[in-house]
Amino acid sequence: RGHYLNILSSNAAFAGREQANSPSSIFRLIKSKCLNLFGFGIKYDLIAVEPNGKHLQHVLDCLEEGSIQPIIDSTFDLADSAKAYERLEQGRATGKILLDHGVLVN
Repeated sequence: RGHYLNILSSNAAFAGREQANSPSSIFRLIKSKCLNLFGFGIKYDLIAVEPNGKHLQHVLDCLEEGSIQPIIDSTFDLADSAKAYERLEQGRATGKILLDHGVLVN
């Protein structure tokens, strides 16, 4: 049993951006809370954050130590960014859609 945490930027939550993701995120949150009342499903939470370098560094540290793991739906080369956008618009992605711009990050 895991814990799925969806982190939205404050813009997505309050200014209406990332609208393709917001309705499905809210639906997953409600569904998870209902299932958890009866002891089923995984724990799912939705939080909105504002850009903050110190908080971002904490998230990066957690990723590095393995205490949190990103869920990646798919990865596209930068040249295929239109295909990545199509995948996003389908509304069926489970996790993040990444664009690979050819630079390795350690």
